[in-house]
Parts: sequence; C-alpha cells; structure tokens
Amino acid sequence: MTGLFYKELRLNRTALIISAVIPFLMMLLFVLLDLLPVLLMNGSDAVIAEWKEITGRTGETGTSFNMMQIMPVVCAPMCSGLMQIQMFTVDETKKWGCFTASHPKGICTAVYYKYVIIFLTSVLSMVSCEVAQSLYWLTDHIILGTKADDMAGTGLSLVFMLLVFFQMFCRMIDIPFIVRFGSKKGGAVKAGIIGALFLAFFVYFLFGPLPESVDVIALKLDEFLTKLQSGKLPAGFYAGLAAFLWVTIFGTYFSYKISCKLYMKGVEQYDK
Repeated sequence: MTGLFYKELRLNRTALIISAVIPFLMMLLFVLLDLLPVLLMNGSDAVIAEWKEITGRTGETGTSFNMMQIMPVVCAPMCSGLMQIQMFTVDETKKWGCFTASHPKGICTAVYYKYVIIFLTSVLSMVSCEVAQSLYWLTDHIILGTKADDMAGTGLSLVFMLLVFFQMFCRMIDIPFIVRFGSKKGGAVKAGIIGALFLAFFVYFLFGPLPESVDVIALKLDEFLTKLQSGKLPAGFYAGLAAFLWVTIFGTYFSYKISCKLYMKGVEQYDK
C-alpha cells in the first residue's frame, strides 16, 4: 500500500513546495520592497537604517515589532493550512472511494496517508521557517555585524514547533468533517464556526477595550513570543501548553479512527 503514499506525494507536491518556500518568499519580499530600492537610491548607509526599522531596532524602548521574524511565522502556517484543506478535494469521487474500500485495509491506509502528508506539510513549513531564520541571522550579521551570541536569544524555534501542533490540532477537528461531509459541506461547517468567532471578535472590537494602535498589538505579540521562547512566562502557562501537546497527539489518533469510520458515509455523499 506504499503506492498510496506515493500517490499523495505526487498529487500534493505543489502544496509541499509552497509550504516549503513561503518563509523564503516573505524574506525576499522584504529585501526587494524595502532594502533594494533604498540601496539603489540612497546607498548602504540608508540600508542600515531601513534594516533597523524592519527588524525592530528603532522603537522608543529600544525594540519594536520585528517584521522580518514575525511575518514568516504568521504567513507560513496560514498558507500551509490552506494547502492542507485542499488535499481532500482530489479524492472526492465515488469510483475512487469504492475502489479504496475494496481492499481490506484500503480505507485505513488511505486516510492514514492523508494524515501523514498533512503532518509532513506542517513539518516542511517548520523546517523552512528555521532555515529562513538562519538566513535572517546571516543577513543581520552582514548588515549590522551582529554577533552570534546576541542572536542566540532571538530565535523562535519553540514557536515553530508549537505551530506544527496547532495546525495538527486544527486538522484533527477539520478532517472528520471533511471526510464525512466532503470538502464543500465540511468547509461550510468550518466557515460557520469561523464566522461565529469573527462575530464574537467584531462585537468585542465594538464594545470592548481596545489597544491604542496596531503597533501596540504587534509589540505585545513580539514580546509574548520572546518570553515564550526564553521560558519567562508563568509556569502554569507551560503546564497548560504541555497538556495541549498531549491532547493534540491523542486527539489526532482518535480523529484518524473517527475518519476511518466515517469514510464510506462520506463517499455516498459525493456527486460523482
């Protein structure tokens, strides 16, 4: 049944490639839109000032929102998550569903490799963020001469790993709905949940206390991620984080079992 895994790799190679290159594209975007025009028009001295701006070295308190670090962290899981949802659309035909079910272990194996390829997508995104972070450090050293010891405390490796678990947590909820109702109906259920959350946030923004500006939100996010990475948050937070990781691990297993049980009911709903 390894042919099913090869099939998943072939059908989803575009999603894997996109997940792997998004962090690099984000860095390239900053270089092309921020640094290159400054270098061509104003020279290397202006590049240093611009680099300090986008890496958060010009805030009133000494640091501000580090766009070069945070934007790949935000964009990479969003893009890979969208790719993961699309992985089920290629198999939504009754002929393929019945063919899969004809083998004694066909359903379990097909669903299992879906989970594997989705996890692989998340891991690729994480590794890509790690490599992009190393390139950021290298660029920072070239432009500002920052030493390795000063860079060691600015990494977001823990955040990258947690994003993988967060994606798997989302998928362990998504996949049974998609398997049972199809990507369209399952997506509609998900859209309803997201819409309800959006409505709740909208009501909060209308009547709840708001920060002074978007920069304040960005700065707080940057500070939170830095404290998270350096272990400076309350011990209870890390205990809850550990519980979340175990819930995700066991929840993904039960999600897989539920998806196997619901597979044929979903096949009966397919249009063709």
